[in-house]
Amino acid sequence: MQRVALSNLHHQSDTAQAFSTGSDAARSVLVLGTTAPTAKPFGNPEWVADMEYVWRTRTALELGRLETRARTMRRAAADVERMRIEYGRQDVLLPVMKVQALRSAEWAEARARALALSREHVVSTCDERWRSVACGCKRYEFRVGCDQPQLCVKCRQRHASKWWRRIARGMDAALREERRRWYATPGHRRRGMLPGIYLITLTAPHTGDMVADRERIGRAVRKLLKHANKREWWSTYALTWEATSGDDGLGHVHVHLAVISAWVPYTTANVDEVQPRKKGERKKARRGLHEVWMDAIPGAIQPDVSPPNRERNEAQSAGYYLAKYVTKGIDPDEFTGRKAGELLCAFRNRRKVSTSAGFWERTLPMCECCQQPYRLVGAPCSLQDIAPGAVLSSMSERTRYRDVERFAFQVSLRRADDTPLV
Repeated sequence: MQRVALSNLHHQSDTAQAFSTGSDAARSVLVLGTTAPTAKPFGNPEWVADMEYVWRTRTALELGRLETRARTMRRAAADVERMRIEYGRQDVLLPVMKVQALRSAEWAEARARALALSREHVVSTCDERWRSVACGCKRYEFRVGCDQPQLCVKCRQRHASKWWRRIARGMDAALREERRRWYATPGHRRRGMLPGIYLITLTAPHTGDMVADRERIGRAVRKLLKHANKREWWSTYALTWEATSGDDGLGHVHVHLAVISAWVPYTTANVDEVQPRKKGERKKARRGLHEVWMDAIPGAIQPDVSPPNRERNEAQSAGYYLAKYVTKGIDPDEFTGRKAGELLCAFRNRRKVSTSAGFWERTLPMCECCQQPYRLVGAPCSLQDIAPGAVLSSMSERTRYRDVERFAFQVSLRRADDTPLV
């Protein structure tokens, strides 16, 4: 058994260590993995292990698709280069095709690496990197977060203020425009009251699988928004999602919706209110918000509607209301590790806030002193520099080189006298 000195082990031992035999490449990889610093714990290890297991199993299929795409694009780039060299083709499109294939492969590989990283390692890199932004008169250094507000307290606080300002700015501009149109409309043609912001909560029965519930409720919400736009209930909206443990602890997903409208018909239970569709066709009863939501998702709970509050700033209140749920964290006392992993998978690759077209107010950040826009002058360093162990574990899992245990040592370490480490 060959012995090597490992100076930066987790257990802080100064004696020489040894590991099992293998090729030189394997030994170098294992040394890098065992000497890399560990991630900062952010919860109960058993709870984190359950969450990581669900995340790993739920994302395995997507990880395989990304790896397949990366290999396919790499082969395509090699085929293009071989066509240029062996057959002497001088087509001007060949270099473009090669670059496109390589960029696609790099994108797939980067996505696969980010997906294979454990959530604990991602959270541990929060505020460990910096980016440089400059204007015409000064240079600023900002910390780079991990973009995991469900698990990271720092990103949760940082994202809350950002989303609150963005949503409030968009709601305020849309509300002003709706009221301007309402005042410009003649009195006998006006519909409802002065436009305001209605806060709506849409709930549905859960099945125990938060990923499936998220997709099922998403289809129902799209049906509701389509009907609301057709009936001109509202034209401007912003919605976000929330997940709670529920009374039975199986996970309950629901929607929070803010709309700008002059009148939202909750229900039209009166069967006498009918509207003919076409001449000679059967009359169809009008439906309100309650009936549309019940038809979109059978067994749904009645939606909750809060009318506009004229006594305070409606746009800021709606922005705070939605931003609170956008950046809501996962409470270990409320969610088990398994349900926390399902929640992360349910909201992966999903929009945090969905809005109507033209909702966001695009503003160019500019310096108040020199009136010059801010520009990025220094990109943050790679994760390889600050978390080499996490990147190695991700690479080992993606390449299937070795079955990596995330919460145990990758090799069995022994002292110089062949006694096992405690």
